[in-house]
Amino acid sequence: MDIKDYRISPWQWVAFIIVAAGLRILTGSFWMALGIFMLLLLVDFFIVQWDKKRREEYESIFTQYDRKKKEESEQESVEENENDDQQGKE
Repeated sequence: MDIKDYRISPWQWVAFIIVAAGLRILTGSFWMALGIFMLLLLVDFFIVQWDKKRREEYESIFTQYDRKKKEESEQESVEENENDDQQGKE
């Protein structure tokens, strides 16, 4: 995911502001709240990367399965055609 392609929806902005204000009130320090908020964003980034990798692996497994099934069905149709040809000659 390229940072240029990342778009923040209005609801995400609202959530960020609520979390930031809550951290500011809870910690009593702007810098402590900023540090915690940055750590939360970092954790979010790694979760998104992990989920993206997991989805790609999941999709590749099904792509391989679909390809294998397609090859098997093509092989079966070729064998059926050969059997039909042999029966037609007899």
